Amino acid sequence: MNTSKQIAAGISAELARRGHSKRELADVWGVTQQTVYSKLATGMLTTDEVDKVAQFLSISFVDLVKASLMLADSRMGVAA
Repeated sequence: MNTSKQIAAGISAELARRGHSKRELADVWGVTQQTVYSKLATGMLTTDEVDKVAQFLSISFVDLVKASLMLADSRMGVAA
């Protein structure tokens, strides 16, 4: 899995963990829910979109990316 897909997967996981929906993310990004699903599936996210997610979740951009990459590593059995 490439880094952008790892970040997208981490965003999905963090949204779910905090009880937020893809619909809410669509509102944050100002796009359709279908666009959210597409962007998260492909990992084609801009830094602005990742930053908006971080702001929405009240965490830093760096912490969101770091958590996403750590989650991906743990799922692949890579030691941190």
